[in-house]
Amino acid sequence: MINNKVISDENRVNKETGAVHTDLGYLIEGKLDDYIGKTSTGDGNTMGNNTTDGNTSGGGDTPNSPVSNVAVPGEIVTGDKNKTYTKNGTAVIPVGFAIVPELDDIEEGLVISDVANDIENKGNQFVWIPVTDETEYKRNINYEYTVISTKAIDDTNYLPEEITNEEEAIRSVKGFYISRYEAGQEGTNRLVSKKGANVWVNIRQENAKSTAKTMYSDSEYVKSALISGIQWDMTMAFIERKPRIDGTNKTYDVTKADSSRHKGGSAAEMTGNNQADKVCNIYDLEGNAYEYVAEKSTHSPTTLFIGRGGICSTSRGEFPASTRNHIDGNAYNNTGFRIVLYVI
Repeated sequence: MINNKVISDENRVNKETGAVHTDLGYLIEGKLDDYIGKTSTGDGNTMGNNTTDGNTSGGGDTPNSPVSNVAVPGEIVTGDKNKTYTKNGTAVIPVGFAIVPELDDIEEGLVISDVANDIENKGNQFVWIPVTDETEYKRNINYEYTVISTKAIDDTNYLPEEITNEEEAIRSVKGFYISRYEAGQEGTNRLVSKKGANVWVNIRQENAKSTAKTMYSDSEYVKSALISGIQWDMTMAFIERKPRIDGTNKTYDVTKADSSRHKGGSAAEMTGNNQADKVCNIYDLEGNAYEYVAEKSTHSPTTLFIGRGGICSTSRGEFPASTRNHIDGNAYNNTGFRIVLYVI
């Protein structure tokens, strides 16, 4: 099929279902065995002989208005329906986004961007966290006591207006997107998830919740929000699913701190600059800015909120990515936040 220019590369064949997404935009569904050697009802050719006028032989006549629900890496999803992509799992690719070429393996961390063919990291990027039917969606109490002995509880007022139940919204599409980078700030108030952005720090937890909702407020297909404590735990579980390596080929353990992921200093650096703190294509979960999440604490009346992950300042201690700690919710120059996208 590649030699006959029906497809440009093997990623256009779904290895699980056998469906073929041709370079002309047509979708051939079914196992290849269903087509090979069979006579076409339209042109009399058999699969494997040739292609005729852009039609794939053996598949019958090409439909006049081909419609595919399969996303193609690099291409922005257009129209009025989100698309799917299957490579070591299943992901939903929302309208207005494209899979970043070469970062399309779901089990390794599929990346999408709001810029087409974003191999130069120009757009806002997000990583798919799959949540299958078998996945338990709950807080990990083992992480809860990583650093502190306090009960973490659900937060309020962090969900977008269109979302009434976090778990139901995520299970409806079997996953969610976590921002590939910590929340960045362009100008005075533009929220981004981009490599090399200034980390958005010096923000109160309550303001982080309202700011996180603004990123795609005009979209009908995704809504942004501050990551919840449970979503942070689900991200940790995804990373722990199998042995992972960081950007420097060292083993990444979400429960153990690694000094190479903590740059030191009193303030966070720009996003995505430390390859040692990259896992499943997500950056800065352990080091750089400490991150507010939508989660509360019963530790004390003065520390009602929860922060996750590590922190840039080694003088404050090196904490692993799974760390859950209590914090007062005020603005600090080493504390930021991270967002998620709900696909709707």
